Amino acid sequence: MHFSINDKPANLPAFNLPYYEGLNRYQDKFWLGVCRRDEMFPVSFLKELCQLCLQTKIGQLCSTPWKTIIIKNIEEKDRVYWNSLLAKHQINVRHAANELNFQVEDNCKEGLELKNYLLKGLQMIPGHLEFASE
Repeated sequence: MHFSINDKPANLPAFNLPYYEGLNRYQDKFWLGVCRRDEMFPVSFLKELCQLCLQTKIGQLCSTPWKTIIIKNIEEKDRVYWNSLLAKHQINVRHAANELNFQVEDNCKEGLELKNYLLKGLQMIPGHLEFASE
């Protein structure tokens, strides 16, 4: 086996965290990612979300391991309806990336309480990053 040493610095691609939230463009359409800090979505919001999917001819809802709901294939002309739905239910779609990095086991009340406790503690540190409130 033959090895050679390269004295040149490595040329690495830029690192970007993927989006899990927000109304994001891809090609000529949009996708919407919705995440809740408490991992609970109000039933009224879910019902209206499903109604809007039917009205705008979207036939699929997706979920991620980060407990985010993803809606794909949103047309430009329908963006106003999706923004209105989010505003009506006061759904914030831009959380801090470090908040989204907390993964809590499904149906784990103690884990969710610990997550919320830690986030509140981080918010109390002077010069902290501002977290979205819901």
